[in-house]
Amino acid sequence: QYGLLKYERVLGAVKSAAFVLGSHTNARAFPEDSGGPRLAVNRAQETRDTGMTLTAIDLSRAEDAPFAPHLAFRWSSQAGETATPAIAPGVLDGVPAIAADTRFERLSVLADAVFTPVRPLRFALGAEYAEERGESVGSIDFGGPLPVRYALNRETSSAFAEVTLSPRPGMALTLGSRADVDRDGVVEGSWRGRLELTPLSTGPQWFVSAATAYKQPSLFALGYPLIANPA
Repeated sequence: QYGLLKYERVLGAVKSAAFVLGSHTNARAFPEDSGGPRLAVNRAQETRDTGMTLTAIDLSRAEDAPFAPHLAFRWSSQAGETATPAIAPGVLDGVPAIAADTRFERLSVLADAVFTPVRPLRFALGAEYAEERGESVGSIDFGGPLPVRYALNRETSSAFAEVTLSPRPGMALTLGSRADVDRDGVVEGSWRGRLELTPLSTGPQWFVSAATAYKQPSLFALGYPLIANPA
């Protein structure tokens, strides 16, 4: 089940947009890696009751201009109760039964601006701040239910820049870089480049691109007792 509410409005030079998305899932199935309906040794099924809410607000310039600022807010919340039965060993090692009530929230604020001082050149500069909160309460069965619990917060600040050069119609070269900084001051950098060619206005577009990316581990991978690796 899901519901979506969307809003857009242009007032003078400002365009505003917002949406709210909500969903709910109630599912029952054989656990992943259990062997499924044909091969699962343990015939008990996993149950999931989860919900998600996502809210977004965007403010930007309504028309193309030499200076185009943009401000975005994002908030998401996920909550769920899962009960996974034990998975018998087979090709992979066995997995004990796990039950968990988890909650995760993420808030991000992003501000960027595009500058076009002269037509062949376009610059983009921006920054983002994200805060994540996650907690879980449950149990893991090692011959008996062992209570497990964790709660973690994480903050990440980011800055990015991009430049696009269009020396002639139908040709564009873009180079960009990004730096993500965690609460301990550790910096992770990434970059991307893209070359686009459109020889004819009604013909195909050719492009080549290369990029690196950085993804943080999940809060589950950092905090879940007995299994996680905080490092």
